[in-house]
Amino acid sequence: MHTPTSIVPSRSQRSPLTSVIEANRVLMRNNPAEIRSMVENMFETGRMSRGYMMCVGNHIPWNVSPDAIKRHNGTSISPPNWRRVRQKIDFEKKYGCNNITNERDKDVMKLSFATLGCPGWSIEQVAANAKTMGFDGVELRGSKGEHIGPDETPEEKKRIRKLFKDQGVEIAAIMGYSTFTSDDPAKREESIRTAIQFLETARDIGCPVLRIFGGMHSQELDREGNIKRVAEGIRRVADHAERLGVKLALETHDAWCLGENLSAVLKRVGSPALGICWDVGNSFFAEPLEETYAGIRGHIAHVHFKDAARGSDGKEESRLPGKGEVPLQKALEILSSGDYDQYLSFEWEKKWQPTLAEPEVAFPHYVRFVKGLLKADINQK
Repeated sequence: MHTPTSIVPSRSQRSPLTSVIEANRVLMRNNPAEIRSMVENMFETGRMSRGYMMCVGNHIPWNVSPDAIKRHNGTSISPPNWRRVRQKIDFEKKYGCNNITNERDKDVMKLSFATLGCPGWSIEQVAANAKTMGFDGVELRGSKGEHIGPDETPEEKKRIRKLFKDQGVEIAAIMGYSTFTSDDPAKREESIRTAIQFLETARDIGCPVLRIFGGMHSQELDREGNIKRVAEGIRRVADHAERLGVKLALETHDAWCLGENLSAVLKRVGSPALGICWDVGNSFFAEPLEETYAGIRGHIAHVHFKDAARGSDGKEESRLPGKGEVPLQKALEILSSGDYDQYLSFEWEKKWQPTLAEPEVAFPHYVRFVKGLLKADINQK
């Protein structure tokens, strides 16, 4: 039995021969997040090596856990990975990228929508409409009694996983609502327990990302105290995320929209399982996009790609993409400059604003608009 040694390229040097990670050592540690990262690096190598890739076969030592081998092989031959490759090729052909070899470094971002925008749809409708409307994935609102809860039965989780797999639609993320700044220790503990439950749910339904919040700043603490409190809570959840192979995505939301503060939390937590959910709308109204990005570059696990405008009262109001004030083309260019290639998720807040356009109108508009931006971004490179 053999396993490949992963040749891991450097993004800065664009060379597939910059460094080498011995896969057997990773397998022996049997850390799900580390194994997933290794496999992703293999795919990165393939994308950067002009269509050719050499794998060096090594014998797997006797003391490697069978679970680690299954985890590696299951990840490396996972249908969503191959589906993504086909989508990339189809996209490049459709939008006139005739020389696919020359376009390999321009990864195609994927489209999803958050089910916050379709509160009246059943989960069956979510899966079917996502496919029909041209989305690659969905972001399920995580709340008891909603599209997915923290305590679904094993049977229901299997059903949900199969439902989306049969439609060829990925579950891009779960929208969790855990916060970590409450002055009430009992509430913080409850948030941590719920986040861990959702991590287990995400693992069981094949979802790679759990969105979390920081929460509003505690008035009892200064900036450093709030950062410390949030980081301590997230660190406890991140321990489980590492074990389960699911990424936490701390959203730019509430009091945590500034890149400087997010960077401080990332450093204090110090876990590879923690990333950022960059809500470009929330970010834009807090500080220039470039400033936020400077603090979170290299840590973006998920993106909420939405538009908004200030109303007469100064409050932010949702708008269809291209109809508001958020510079979405600029946001896309910033993401592309950092090689982001995951989901652009449409957060249409119809759950909270019932007068917004119906999802049957808003969702297809989003697909047309964002694909137009992606086409323009590719043509500029």
